[in-house]
Amino acid sequence: MFCTSCGTKLEENAQHCSSCGAVVTPSAPVPPSHPQAATPIYKKPAFMAAAVLILIVGFLLLRESSGSMSSPEATVEAFVHAVDNKDIKTLASLYSPENQPDTDELEEAEEFFLGMLGNIKVNDFEILDVTVDEDTAHVEYRVEVSLDGETNTDTDDFDLIKIDGKWYIDDSFAF
Repeated sequence: MFCTSCGTKLEENAQHCSSCGAVVTPSAPVPPSHPQAATPIYKKPAFMAAAVLILIVGFLLLRESSGSMSSPEATVEAFVHAVDNKDIKTLASLYSPENQPDTDELEEAEEFFLGMLGNIKVNDFEILDVTVDEDTAHVEYRVEVSLDGETNTDTDDFDLIKIDGKWYIDDSFAF
């Protein structure tokens, strides 16, 4: 005997189909002409709708967060991380678009940075205070660095500006 809903072969005296759960009617002695295989879960409409919804929500969250520049704190943290990694291009990208260096300035800054600060290592970093006023912010931070075997702890600050949902350092890019 076969299930009239999905075509699965039924066990003798079964009251429900083991595959689809349909109630078994005793008048189904002949298998359907084209038995249907169980639909894989990834092809079911509810699963497809849930997967699309998850992708949309994920995209919106990523777009909203704007990565490393999603908050004033994140921008300052990205700055310190770029210093530690000697990543001059990331450093430059953290400055407001109007203050970002041209290609020649970037090459000059990279030479200076790698030459003078090539041995710098960030040991510790802490945001001390953040003041946000709509599209501007002020961040005070403490950083401990080692340079040529000497360890120094400094407190510094940045003024930041929000442009198109991203926080940038609002200062001239200069070394």
